[in-house]
Amino acid sequence: MRDFLPTDRPALVLAPMQDVTDLPFMRIIARRGAPDWFVTEYFRVYPDSCLNRYILRSISENETGRPIFAQ
Repeated sequence: MRDFLPTDRPALVLAPMQDVTDLPFMRIIARRGAPDWFVTEYFRVYPDSCLNRYILRSISENETGRPIFAQ
């Protein structure tokens, strides 16, 4: 985790917003000035659930150059 922390200022992290923080949103934000890292929405887990494809896309297709943490 320390590798992602800037040493000369506080870290800028994009916190997740349900139904907003998806891959297209991350791309727009990255063009305007990417945070130090992104955080996905929560994967909601139920006995019969599967992983949300749009949340997975925000990880697997992330070309912003910034790390992304799934939660």
